[in-house]
Amino acid sequence: MGRDIDMSITPIEVRKMEFKKSMRGFDSEEVESFLEIIADKLEELLRENMALKEQMRELERKIEDYRNLEITLQNTLTSAQKSVEQIKKNAEQEADLILQNARLQAENILSKVRADVVEMTTEISALNTHRATLKAQMKGFLAAQLKALESGDINYKKVDIEDSFPRIKRKVKSKAPSLDNLFEETNIK
Repeated sequence: MGRDIDMSITPIEVRKMEFKKSMRGFDSEEVESFLEIIADKLEELLRENMALKEQMRELERKIEDYRNLEITLQNTLTSAQKSVEQIKKNAEQEADLILQNARLQAENILSKVRADVVEMTTEISALNTHRATLKAQMKGFLAAQLKALESGDINYKKVDIEDSFPRIKRKVKSKAPSLDNLFEETNIK
């Protein structure tokens, strides 16, 4: 073997390999048979090597796909987490606004109720004063009438008291609509 053997030798090159003949050389049929076996085995190994390389390329493509998928999933997860945080933040802000509005409405309602209570208290006080005044006037009128009746100093004029009360009642109601109770307490129709 005078030639250097290239490691990238092909099966065809093995089959076509020729050796120098010498006197005491190897049996040429055995050498050719052996070279044929080596060529077949080399061909088989090359096919297997090519298949493994193709399989390796396919696996590398799949690994790259899985890496891309992993990156996509990580990005999606990160985006979802950010979305959840933003939704949570928005919900908290909205809840705060709702609470502020509710407090403001409650304060407005309380202020209105307080104002209504003050107004009603003032009105009740005014009505009680008016009632006392009417009661005093009525007592004075009745006392004067009783005194005139007892003294005989009365000028008999037909007065229909029942006609006078509805007129008085209307006048009082126009000034203080909530005096209905006064008329019910005194049984005035």
